[in-house]
Amino acid sequence: MMSFYQAQDTGGAEEKVTQLKCELKRLEGREKTTIQAQIAGIEAGASLSAYNAVFQTIFQQRMALKEQLQEAEKRCNGVGTAKIKSVATMIKESLLQVEDVLTSPKITPAERHNLLALIVKEVIPHENGALVYLRSPIAGADSTVANVPSLAK
Repeated sequence: MMSFYQAQDTGGAEEKVTQLKCELKRLEGREKTTIQAQIAGIEAGASLSAYNAVFQTIFQQRMALKEQLQEAEKRCNGVGTAKIKSVATMIKESLLQVEDVLTSPKITPAERHNLLALIVKEVIPHENGALVYLRSPIAGADSTVANVPSLAK
């Protein structure tokens, strides 16, 4: 049985791994956006060298994040227990993936609706907003409730 401090360390390392993976994914998105801007710039007559510094910065950030990720993964594996993701980590990863899909220009409104139906159990109007009940990622667990303020004024 692992000690309390080992369990705490593993949880922190797992969250750090998740955070670093999210940052790498965001950096990848930034790189794709920069590539699209570079193509548009070249088509408009801009110099290639104008983007070199941006790509160098992205490369350096990626290398630093990958190094940090390796260290965090070593801490996760170093405890000697099976890697079990916390519910919070699972939800965070899922929501990031959902955000990527929902904001994609390639998804149709019907696909967007079906995806949301998998996640959102129920929405109930409440005071100046709504209570949103989410489906739980764990079978048999109660749903999560979020109080969402109204966007209408």
